[in-house]
Amino acid sequence: MKRILLLFASILLIGGTALAATQGELGPSSQGDFDVNLVITNSANIKISGLENYHIDYKVTDDIPAPETMDICVYMDQPGTYTVNIDAAVLTDTVTNYPYTYTYTDNANSAIFKTETISDAASTAPPVSGFTSSNVDEDCTTGGTSATFELELDGEPGTATTQTAMAAITLTVEPD
Repeated sequence: MKRILLLFASILLIGGTALAATQGELGPSSQGDFDVNLVITNSANIKISGLENYHIDYKVTDDIPAPETMDICVYMDQPGTYTVNIDAAVLTDTVTNYPYTYTYTDNANSAIFKTETISDAASTAPPVSGFTSSNVDEDCTTGGTSATFELELDGEPGTATTQTAMAAITLTVEPD
């Protein structure tokens, strides 16, 4: 029975995490040892900022409102690219849907963008990768912006009564 317990204790020590460091003894030479654990993370920390609520005023006698544009900062603490996923809800006053198109464009490479028209169903477009983060500072105060978000109504809202339509848009960014 003692052999089984000794074998079991040895297996636990071998398969476990780090053993305690051993200290040297006083004498003509001394030897001690310790374990080194190296944890390598391939994932960057990422932060999106610069987001503001859109407020579009429209009078029925006006033309289609101009597109609304917002500069966005995406910062990563390591160099690299990121993926953006956009969940966009329908712009609605619960009776009428107001179609719109959004475009998220990489300021470092305008050929990388995500665009979608939202009319009577929420966003379904897959995430797009390859966007470049600013990597300057967390709030892009010294290095400009990473991306531009543009929202444009697809036609005149054209209603005779006063309405307030709302939609929520969620941007999720993750390192590639």
